[in-house]
Amino acid sequence: VSIAIFLRNGRCLLMPNPALDSSGCQVGLATSWDRSHPPEHIIDGNNKTYWATTGLFPQEFVLSFASPVSIKVLETRTCQVKEMEVLASTNTKASGFERIANTVFEDNGGQLQIQDHAMKEMAGVRHIMVILKQGFDDFLSASNDRLLIAGVVAVAVA
Repeated sequence: VSIAIFLRNGRCLLMPNPALDSSGCQVGLATSWDRSHPPEHIIDGNNKTYWATTGLFPQEFVLSFASPVSIKVLETRTCQVKEMEVLASTNTKASGFERIANTVFEDNGGQLQIQDHAMKEMAGVRHIMVILKQGFDDFLSASNDRLLIAGVVAVAVA
């Protein structure tokens, strides 16, 4: 997804997605990755690429935005995630994170999980940390049991 859509005062607005590399977003940290599926795939905007972890839980990544955003909606696309926590930081450096969402997923047999996370709205966010706390398997394999993040969408509100 390269454009985020939201309503403001009854009007539909289109905004560039701040969680893409084309908007200046960067992956500041990822706890593991497969050479064929690096963490940069989280923010490349291509729905055919993904980040794959290579081991035990928890796994995490940090995204750093080019400029501060207000997060109203967070959508993730995952596979085999059982529990995910999302934290946000308004600090210039990626520190002092505050929890804004925690989601427990139903086991859907390895199908793509598209999730809009219920969250506390937060303004001035410079970094988000996503912690994959549990999966439906202890280890991730190269089959359909692999954990993946296909994209994260954060909506900026002016």
